[in-house]
Amino acid sequence: MLRRLFGKEKTRDDKLTEAIRVITGLLDNQASFAQMQNLSMKDEQGNLKRKALGYVYGYIDCALRAWGLDMKDMDVGPPVTFHVLRRLWPEHHAEYMDFLAKNISHDPILAVGVLNGGQQFLDYVVHEKVPNGIPMGLVLYMLDGD
Repeated sequence: MLRRLFGKEKTRDDKLTEAIRVITGLLDNQASFAQMQNLSMKDEQGNLKRKALGYVYGYIDCALRAWGLDMKDMDVGPPVTFHVLRRLWPEHHAEYMDFLAKNISHDPILAVGVLNGGQQFLDYVVHEKVPNGIPMGLVLYMLDGD
């Protein structure tokens, strides 16, 4: 009500832009730490670490759900995922997005990462089970691989 009186109500695009900013900020802590440790999203053979990528997808999915948005909505899920990946890994975002599009529905290793990414978002952000803690699932999956 007050927003209507004193400022314009946020549009769907405003909400998506804010979601991208917040999700990227939360995941950037982990990605930056991984980068400092010289960890990569690929293993020694050049294969994508699917659990790590699944973790990011699950984290995004759970965040969107927490804000009443749906990853399955083609106007929400793909653009948010694309922009989060673009901000975290600008030189590889298209490759990661393509991999997700081709494999998210049937890859059990991706699914493990998805479940853990979503759970860590819930634990650390929604339920604050570890106040001042930073989830480290992405780092662990980048360290251990698949």
